[in-house]
Amino acid sequence: MKKLRTIIYLITIIATLYYVWWKFVPAVDGAYSFGNGKISWNLIITNGVLKTINLENRITGEKLEPVFGSEDFVLRVGPTNSIGYITAKDANGKDFFPVIIREGLIVKSSRCLAKWFIRGRNKNTLVLEHPASKCKIFLDFIVEDDKPWIKRKLSLQAFYGNVLAVDKTEHLIWNLQTEFKNGGRGQPVFLNNSWFAALDHPASSNYFKEGKLILKQFPGYRFEREKLPLQTIVIGSCSNGFAKQSFWKYINNFRRAPRSVSLYNTWCDMRGDKLTSENIYATAEKIKNKLSVHDTKLDCFVVDDCWQNKKSIWKEDFRKIPEGLPEMFQVIKSKGYKSGLWLPFTGVGLDIKWGEKEG
Repeated sequence: MKKLRTIIYLITIIATLYYVWWKFVPAVDGAYSFGNGKISWNLIITNGVLKTINLENRITGEKLEPVFGSEDFVLRVGPTNSIGYITAKDANGKDFFPVIIREGLIVKSSRCLAKWFIRGRNKNTLVLEHPASKCKIFLDFIVEDDKPWIKRKLSLQAFYGNVLAVDKTEHLIWNLQTEFKNGGRGQPVFLNNSWFAALDHPASSNYFKEGKLILKQFPGYRFEREKLPLQTIVIGSCSNGFAKQSFWKYINNFRRAPRSVSLYNTWCDMRGDKLTSENIYATAEKIKNKLSVHDTKLDCFVVDDCWQNKKSIWKEDFRKIPEGLPEMFQVIKSKGYKSGLWLPFTGVGLDIKWGEKEG
């Protein structure tokens, strides 16, 4: 029995070492292909530099080929202590004051070095480094069995001891000789009516301009040793003339069944000094009683503007909500509602001058 346990133990160790040896390998020069029977993303590493050769539509045999000058990603990364306002000109020549990483570096795929290849069944990862900005870039290529689309998720990690931020991410800039339709905020771009391409996020910016396919976001996040996942590219292939239908098949693959949602928002009749927890509770109770007569109920009760202390970073005004937000939400929940809270990330509704003084 002891001998059997020893054999099992040794087999387990050998199997684990073999798995690690198989899964984690250096990213050497050569061709890399990720896909299934309907689509494949084909890349090559040359002198340590990764680039896309093409995407192959295995349904029609068509290839989407980025030409000279294309980049698989372009980021602006830099130290968090350099975040601040700059003066810039808008499209009409007027001054505006965006917040950016003032000491940020432009990180292009063509300036990164491929270091590791992490293999898997449905997800394969290429790890790149950009020493000048002190960050690593992880590209996860994700394929589903027999689905005519492929995803690529981009994540960032700072070198040990560094605290970085990213404020602009073009997930790809491909020069393409192709026809296109559609595009815009949260909308896919249809290419040759046999492909769709987009960032898988409703606030993404996807467009085709001057022969370039650009999928872009403005994350505005900091990151350290813990990986920061950004938005995910999805590119799908289909038979000629069916790009829109193929995109909807992708959406229907994960969308929830539609249903109606009833919502009340305090902006309807509680603004300024009228917004107090006392009035919120009275209104919530009144709505509950009125709807119960008709054997129905409200789904969500949303507290809109005027709940916040303007001289704070989104803290409640205890003069209006003395019990605090957590207790207020519990009372709303006790009425049978889900809670919502108005919270614009632009800082609208706060005292910006107070914020500037506080740093």
